[in-house]
Amino acid sequence: NIKTDINVFFTGTNCAWTPENKNGGEDPALLASLVRKQTEYANNNGKFVVIGLTSGNADKWLAENAALREEFGENFLDLKAYLVSEQALADAGITPTETDLEDIAKGHVPTSLVVSDGTHFNASGYRLIAQQIKAKLTELGYIAQ
Repeated sequence: NIKTDINVFFTGTNCAWTPENKNGGEDPALLASLVRKQTEYANNNGKFVVIGLTSGNADKWLAENAALREEFGENFLDLKAYLVSEQALADAGITPTETDLEDIAKGHVPTSLVVSDGTHFNASGYRLIAQQIKAKLTELGYIAQ
C-alpha cells in the first residue's frame, strides 16, 4: 500500500463499473464501490476529492453522481452540475452560443468548453476544472487560499 498526501479521483465513463465489464447497464453503486477501493488503496488519511462524471445524458449523470455524493459526502465534487450552467461559461469569459444553450438544456457540457469529440475538454474547460478543484481543496482545508 502506498502513502499519499492528497488525491483527486476523476472517473471516466468507459463502462469500467458495468457488471462483468459489459457495455451498457452501468451500476452507480458499483461505480461508488470501485472508487471507494481506490481511495482506500491510496492511504491518504482521508484527504481526497472524488470528481463526478461529466458526460452522459442527464438521467445517467444524475444517478451516477448521486451514488458518488452518497458515498463520499463532502469529498465529492459535482463538476458537471457546475459545467452545465451558464455560470461556468461566464467564469470562462465566454458568451454562450445558441448551441451552448441547447447543450445546457439537455444536461450536456457546452460545446464551447469541449473539443470536437464532445467529451474531452478544451483549454477553457480544463481551466474551469482546475479552478473548481482548487476551490474544493481549499473548502476542505487541504490547501490554503
